[in-house]
Amino acid sequence: MGSSIRVGIVDADSGIREGRRLVLDSAPDISVVFEEDNVAAVLDRFDDYLLDVLLVEQRLRGMSGVDLIAKLSAIKIASANKTRILLTTIFNSDELTLAGLKAGASSVIAQEAGPAKLLDEIRLLSSTKPAHTKSELKDLLNASPSSPLEDLALNVYLDSIQEPDQAALARLLDGDSGSLIAKDLGVAVYRIRKLLETTLSQLGLATIEQFQLRCIQAGVLGA
Repeated sequence: MGSSIRVGIVDADSGIREGRRLVLDSAPDISVVFEEDNVAAVLDRFDDYLLDVLLVEQRLRGMSGVDLIAKLSAIKIASANKTRILLTTIFNSDELTLAGLKAGASSVIAQEAGPAKLLDEIRLLSSTKPAHTKSELKDLLNASPSSPLEDLALNVYLDSIQEPDQAALARLLDGDSGSLIAKDLGVAVYRIRKLLETTLSQLGLATIEQFQLRCIQAGVLGA
């Protein structure tokens, strides 16, 4: 068996934290290594735990989960931190999901989804696969329609890379996993991961989901 998925929990409610910890501890492939209810402490300690997935509740003391995620995303960009963030909430909506993804969450899940869905989502986020397909993100953006955005920096970056790399990024945009793309192209998974890391760094993004949204809004890579 491989290493456990390292998970952190941020929630102001001690009862909810305990319940989530019990659910996660019941899974043989998941380890809870970080719990916090204080926003300032989360920002101070985030980089210390080498987390795979961090659960952030929307209702916190001092700021919303979305606002905290935006601050954590800035830390991720500055330190090349690869933790993927799952925004948790009592009630979900398209507006909250879109706000969470734009802030730097990789996915959003409501309590009503249940323990099994929570475990599945954590496992998904620990992989190389995007949490959303292009179609799903288009539907979210269409729920809050806006004019297409001209994105000069994105276009300049895409023009600067080779066609095979553009094709690989288009596959990631569609929602394919890095491992599947690497297999189809006959390259190492590391090659796809490095391409994504470089792309996010060049564009000042924290997550693949932010990259997907940006491409869709700009209408590039077949979006």
